[in-house]
Amino acid sequence: MRKTVRLALGFVALVIVVFLSSCGTPSPPPTSSDGFAAYFGLEKPGLSPVLFAPGILPPEGAIMHSAPAFSPDGTAVYFSAYFPDQEPRIDTIMFLEWAGDHWSSAQIAAFSGQFNDNWPWFSPDGNRIYFNSQRPPKGRSKPTEEYGLWYVERSAGGWSSPRQIVSPADFGRDEGTIYVAAILPGGYGDMDIYQLAYVDGTYAMPENLGPAVNTAAEEYGPCAAPDGSYLIFARFAEEGERKVDLYVSFGQGDGTWSAAQNMGDRVEAFQGGRFPGLSPDGEYLFYVAEGGDIYWVDAGIVAQFRPGE
Repeated sequence: MRKTVRLALGFVALVIVVFLSSCGTPSPPPTSSDGFAAYFGLEKPGLSPVLFAPGILPPEGAIMHSAPAFSPDGTAVYFSAYFPDQEPRIDTIMFLEWAGDHWSSAQIAAFSGQFNDNWPWFSPDGNRIYFNSQRPPKGRSKPTEEYGLWYVERSAGGWSSPRQIVSPADFGRDEGTIYVAAILPGGYGDMDIYQLAYVDGTYAMPENLGPAVNTAAEEYGPCAAPDGSYLIFARFAEEGERKVDLYVSFGQGDGTWSAAQNMGDRVEAFQGGRFPGLSPDGEYLFYVAEGGDIYWVDAGIVAQFRPGE
């Protein structure tokens, strides 16, 4: 199974102006769902998107700024959100945990709350959380204008202090193929989607996914299927009016991708969608609708967009 990670990178060595991304992290499914209320005990969705966890997510007064990221065992969910009445506005990573017989209330993660932090996602083994941040890099005292990629690592005492990734080698281990969105020389537009392949014990430089996926508009938030068969992302364009929608492209088996299709053209609920994410087992697709509500749907809905279907 090909794995992917939700990432935002700031590789100084790669001369990246801005590196933003969000991508699902398919993980081995839990051996059992006994002992916790999977997805808050909600009835599972079918092939029509429905609201996810209203009254639970987002927390009261907050606006979601990422899809929910569940730990591989389903006992914790992390997400980024902001409170519009807060000055200055700060995007913060928050979480809820299963306490054995109930879910906790939403809390700010110990490693967040001071700087803009976005789009958390678990590594496949659940022992890392990757996220975007404008926090100062080592040796600096002030926040950066660009977002970089950071991670925390699980230990016996909780999560480690955040560590920054500034080059592919800083991953330090195989996380599978990584999909990112970035502004790089030679791209097709404002922001494009790239992949980083793990080769011979390290990550290769980013490779543009080509014109079937990327356009003169801004593509961001890539989220790949567990087997790498499709990629869902958001496209932001200003053609008379600002518009963002979810798109899907399918791997062709030869390293190329099919022409991306606007998912909102067939499913009205996808219109205005952004921040796509998959459940750890890849069975459910989450996204944030215009206005900040979270929706989820059986990921089998993607099949209807496959070319020839």
